[in-house]
Amino acid sequence: MAAFAVAFTACQKHVESESTIGVLSGVVETRADGDVDVALQPMFLFWTEGNFNDATKTAPDFFVRTPDGMIDDYKTERYNTGVYYPLYDKLVYAAGIAPAPGTAGIDFATSGDYSSFTISNTPDPSAYGDDERGVVDPLAAATISGKDSDELGRLLFKHATTKIAFEAMLTPTMTKAVTNVRVEIPGSLNASTLTWDATDGIYKVAGGTDDTDDYWMGNFWSNDGTYLADDYRANETRVRLISPIARERVGYTLIAPPGNSMTVTVKYMQADNADAAFSERVIEGVVINFKDASNNAISLGAGDAYTVRFYFDNYDIELVGQKRPWEDGGFISVPIQIR
Repeated sequence: MAAFAVAFTACQKHVESESTIGVLSGVVETRADGDVDVALQPMFLFWTEGNFNDATKTAPDFFVRTPDGMIDDYKTERYNTGVYYPLYDKLVYAAGIAPAPGTAGIDFATSGDYSSFTISNTPDPSAYGDDERGVVDPLAAATISGKDSDELGRLLFKHATTKIAFEAMLTPTMTKAVTNVRVEIPGSLNASTLTWDATDGIYKVAGGTDDTDDYWMGNFWSNDGTYLADDYRANETRVRLISPIARERVGYTLIAPPGNSMTVTVKYMQADNADAAFSERVIEGVVINFKDASNNAISLGAGDAYTVRFYFDNYDIELVGQKRPWEDGGFISVPIQIR
């Protein structure tokens, strides 16, 4: 999984502080299945000792800083916050999010309140499908603590969403032509907010509240590799058909952690052969149960990734799941359900 490390240091150490809090940051590791943009502007959030230990405090009471530079700009030269450590060797607590609100898809939910942020997405159909949701990759760093005589340690940024990728193939016995595979993601998994969790001391992604947050992502690729976007119905002959010998990507989406299962709707176009008229088919209530290599149930959380492959047959769809950690891109083939 991708992670960004941030170290907080003091200029000097004194029982009564004469030193300011500084920040060093840099990329620890990147995701093998896609580059993470290191040009992300972070936000650092700080609590004083008494307020952090008060469960009713949901927003940082000490100070917040959004540096002008990007995460990767502070690999070797620290960012000086300009704020002194508290007197009498009191603890300071620090957490972080990226990208900073107002940049790259994250915004303030309420002006002046740092307890929750909205995740507003930007369309990128070449990578994600025809819907604008599920494309922002927020990062969050769990809280660390330190003080003037024992400086803050390392702040580690990690993916806050779960990545689900979808692929499609035909079985060897499938005689019909299939194209335009689409998947509807339920609104409850639509990554909508980044909210402070005082119990775990980290900002977490939460899903939407109702079916108005449902969204579609899908496969509309032409034979020449270009993306057809919204004109797929009017240009069905241009759409690349799903193959029995090579997997076709349907797309991937970044969602709120789903736990041990998720339920989707699958929509696709089917014809008796590639030259015949295509008609739309819809399969609702497709349950995807996440399993490990031993076929035991697993729960997917922040930073996990999972690939689901749909095998289309003449009479039903078989699903095969693959646990694919972001940090190494490795595959584990796991049968998860046969309908």
